[in-house]
Amino acid sequence: MYWTYAEFWHPGTRKAVLEQWGGDGRYGLGETTSPGENCGQVDQFFWLPDGRSWHEGHRTVEDGDIYITDTFDIDANDVWTQSGSFTWHREGATTVE
Repeated sequence: MYWTYAEFWHPGTRKAVLEQWGGDGRYGLGETTSPGENCGQVDQFFWLPDGRSWHEGHRTVEDGDIYITDTFDIDANDVWTQSGSFTWHREGATTVE
């Protein structure tokens, strides 16, 4: 599946907005924030064409050539429960351990 993204500053809400459209008709809408240095957070709602929906979040930390993204399910009480974690390495980067 492919995704189309649009991220922009909303002057009315004074927030960074992220919209996503999936090739299968799903749609995501949320906001991005920066809760700390070298850290980004996305809080989004998604809808499928049949009306089903869910709420999820991502937190990404940049550490040089390594990016760690943790994914979360967010419940109706706004409780974030981790559902996955991904480590990304910049292509061509030398990793020293």
